[in-house]
Amino acid sequence: MDIWPDSYTIKMIDMKTYLLNGLFLLAVCLSSACTEKTLNKKNDGQKDFPTLSAMEIFDNLDASFEAEMPLVDSGGTPIRSAGMGIHPSLPDFYGGGYYDVEGHAVVLVKGDPDAYLDEIRVRTKSNNVIVQRCDYAYNELVALNDSLGIPFEDEALCRELGWTGSGIDSEKNRVMVGLLPLTEKAKRRFKERVCSSGAIEFEERGVSVLDAARLKQPQASPLHLRPSNR
Repeated sequence: MDIWPDSYTIKMIDMKTYLLNGLFLLAVCLSSACTEKTLNKKNDGQKDFPTLSAMEIFDNLDASFEAEMPLVDSGGTPIRSAGMGIHPSLPDFYGGGYYDVEGHAVVLVKGDPDAYLDEIRVRTKSNNVIVQRCDYAYNELVALNDSLGIPFEDEALCRELGWTGSGIDSEKNRVMVGLLPLTEKAKRRFKERVCSSGAIEFEERGVSVLDAARLKQPQASPLHLRPSNR
């Protein structure tokens, strides 16, 4: 009996071989395409930023805010000149920034920190900025602090309340009001006479009106501390 396969059998074997090879190549191609797509998607969602110092982080953040501030108003009147360093308008989600005890840059946001992490990294051009949640937007704190400037002009009221000054504490995310002496009665009177906002926190500091007069300072009333850039 002839043990060699006939030509028909050989053709069938060749066809199966070609078919298996083709399926294998197709699987390899599909796998490569899927892998490349996954890598591209991952890379598109990430930006490689360097590790910067806290000062560089805040400089970049300030620059990003200033870049969004128009040079002229709607009527064409100049608002600022490029590079003047005027405090820009700030996004409503931004709550301020500060250096923590280890010297790291901490940026506060009003809302979910994860929702703003990518934007803050882009603005600061840094991968080591710390983003944390806060209660109040910095714009809100500035508006509140500025509103206290009007009643603060009343020297008699300041003397009555022991009110020595006010300013923004970025780390606490509050407007700090100085009272001398700092008592529960003094806090209650301030809330009744001036403002009861939950964004206000009291502390015992400053120079009273009477002490300022004794020291012969140029102004009898204490200084109204304006907010810092951060």
